[in-house]
Amino acid sequence: MIDEEKLKRLKRINEKQKRHKLRELYEELRVVWRAWRQAKWVDLEKPIPNGYVKYFVLRDDIARRSDSDTFSKILKVINDHIYCRDVDFKITRNIKKLERNPKTKRLFRKQRMIEQDIPHELRVISRLEWNELNWPESYKKWFTYTNQTYFTSYGFSYVKEGYRFNFPYYFVPKISQHFITRVRLLDEEAEYKEKLLWNKINRDNLWPKIVHMVSGSYGRNKDEWYRPVHVQRRLARPSQQKYDLATEAKDELQLLLESRLQRQYLAHTYQIYEEPWDDPEYVFEKSTNQEI
Repeated sequence: MIDEEKLKRLKRINEKQKRHKLRELYEELRVVWRAWRQAKWVDLEKPIPNGYVKYFVLRDDIARRSDSDTFSKILKVINDHIYCRDVDFKITRNIKKLERNPKTKRLFRKQRMIEQDIPHELRVISRLEWNELNWPESYKKWFTYTNQTYFTSYGFSYVKEGYRFNFPYYFVPKISQHFITRVRLLDEEAEYKEKLLWNKINRDNLWPKIVHMVSGSYGRNKDEWYRPVHVQRRLARPSQQKYDLATEAKDELQLLLESRLQRQYLAHTYQIYEEPWDDPEYVFEKSTNQEI
């Protein structure tokens, strides 16, 4: 039988090497991201159409007022741009609702897809941003300092504090076609390296482990991200590499020994047995049903 302390020491060394390799992979990806952020913008000779953009403009009667310059100046700060591939600016959501079956009286989860408008409203100016704008005191009559609570689709809530414009109907939404006029110029070597890193992360399902390494939490979808060990090993194995039966059998034997040692430890310490006949004090009872 393999020594338990030696097996634990080998397991700790293996986990340490895995974390070291995962940290190196994450640092390489950060270098690529930094290079992409520092890349220069290059103007395109011919703009490329890319969906539609929705924003606010002054209403016609407000634009003809004598103080229209004030509202134009305010709109430059509180204006919000949203983008969509379609003109209708709608998003499809999966709504889950508990309903009761009229026949069986049991609850079941019903799913249905609905279309909702993408929320579009004026921005709220924070207190710090308001102080940096250095607007005159006369502008405060157009705003009100409010605290409003927002709820996300995941069930979380957050409070947004700041100055909100009192007359949002002074502005109307407008939709126009969006064009890409410039792109970042990234060298081919860095772009190729980024594709290799992302392929490795997606193939081995390493992103949950990276998130856990950086933030200390697996996040909300841990069960969806997690995969068994044999699935991760099969996905991590390159298709061109030959299947090594000896290595696979050795790994399976090590996992089997670890699970057996764990069961023996639980049974010896806490008297936890997976099957009743594993208990040495278990006595087989005779059946009371007699055959005729």
